[in-house]
Amino acid sequence: MTERTGIKCSRVGLGTASIMRLTSARRRRILIDAALASGISHFDTARMYGLGQAERELGSSLGRRRDQVTIATKFGIAAADRFAALGRFQAPARALMERFPAVRGAIKRRSDAFAEPRHYDLLTARSSLETSLRELGTDYVDFLFIHDPTPIDRVDTAALHGFFEDQRRAGTIRAWGVSQDLHPELTVIDDLGPEAVLQVRDDVLIRPEGADVDAAFTFGVLGRAHAQILTALRADPSEAAQWRDELGVDPLADGELAKLLLADAFAANPHGTVIYSTLKPERLPEAVGVADQPRREAVSKLRELVARDRARLVAKEI
Repeated sequence: MTERTGIKCSRVGLGTASIMRLTSARRRRILIDAALASGISHFDTARMYGLGQAERELGSSLGRRRDQVTIATKFGIAAADRFAALGRFQAPARALMERFPAVRGAIKRRSDAFAEPRHYDLLTARSSLETSLRELGTDYVDFLFIHDPTPIDRVDTAALHGFFEDQRRAGTIRAWGVSQDLHPELTVIDDLGPEAVLQVRDDVLIRPEGADVDAAFTFGVLGRAHAQILTALRADPSEAAQWRDELGVDPLADGELAKLLLADAFAANPHGTVIYSTLKPERLPEAVGVADQPRREAVSKLRELVARDRARLVAKEI
């Protein structure tokens, strides 16, 4: 439960940023069904996910089970109109990018080159929320987040705070806040009222040593750290053997490092929700199992190893 809102959320939330990589509606529905069956009832999405298609897929997959779940969505980053129109073609496009990584890299570099400061204003928030509700097939969302503001962006916090309050009274949202990446210096959350909640990127490599996370939701706990640690250990068999001996499990074995990083994320965010993203339904019960059975000794040892080897691990960033 988020203390500021009183809204009860499952300990594990399913992130839907990559759901459109599943190439059929049937596979996407299977993933959502598996999440619910495993006890996951919080779903995290955004207007821009899946080139604007993820919300519709989530709403369609949930069907009449809306009252069994909590949903968070975000506004402020939108798939450009010319790309949003290609949403229905993205399955074959993603297949092409998966087969040819160089194509994926070129597209990302081109996209980054055209990044411009964003303006988070009242009109954008209102239009995005109306679209999200329509796409999700619901008359309310539990959380509406400002989506990843950066230091160069303009955020009309006073107007947005009033908008959020109005929408809560109207029943279209239950709570609001900010979902942000690696910008700890930002204070947008402070201007959105005492009820505003924070969703923030977290992992064992970027988190200050020994610190917990002061956020209702954390995300990205696997992606970067998982890739960096695996890369480093695979490149140095002696280091991998040392980690295996000290952890008591092989971090290079299928799924083991992911479980350790999840356990670390739950330990760092003991009262909130950890957003977990996967396209493999069989992974979902495993994530819930990690949440239900804290591995304190393993987490402590993992943090010791990361603290000792941080320079080498970060140097392997991909």
